[in-house]
Amino acid sequence: MTPDDATPIVECRNLGPTSARYLRQLGIYTLGDLKSLGPVAVYVSLLQSQVKPSLNLLWAMMGAVERRDWREIDTTEKRHALELVQALRNKFQSPEL
Repeated sequence: MTPDDATPIVECRNLGPTSARYLRQLGIYTLGDLKSLGPVAVYVSLLQSQVKPSLNLLWAMMGAVERRDWREIDTTEKRHALELVQALRNKFQSPEL
């Protein structure tokens, strides 16, 4: 765990008070919490909750974890993240669970 991991979500790049409120509902309070679960898993959890996040929140979380502006995330990275989102959603909707 790095010192940055203790940074409150609301102070992270790309994430403001509304994002922080959504993430607190999942027990995510710090950058370290977000890193440990990963932006894709957190996004899928939000999709399954009362919150209906936009894709911009996924990009914002990816940027926050990587400490860069969400607008720097290129199409290839976004496509890969969306593939992971779909794979996780399929896994959670599987009758085997």
